[in-house]
Amino acid sequence: SYLEPLIKIKQGADLHSSIPMQALLHGLLQHDNFETHISTICALYKSRYDVMFAELQKQLPESCLLKPVDGGMFV
Repeated sequence: SYLEPLIKIKQGADLHSSIPMQALLHGLLQHDNFETHISTICALYKSRYDVMFAELQKQLPESCLLKPVDGGMFV
């Protein structure tokens, strides 16, 4: 479930979110297509990362060391 880790993160960051925003987020996380959406977005960003990483390896000099990453939004 996505909810438990998000609750812990939220509690550590801010204890005072508005009730409507909490309800909106809860509805989003419970939506039937949420997991499909996450899978689609992950695949999209993975393909973009793969293209960027390959192109950087081609364009940068050999003295630049690129290390593959397992997650995040940065190369």
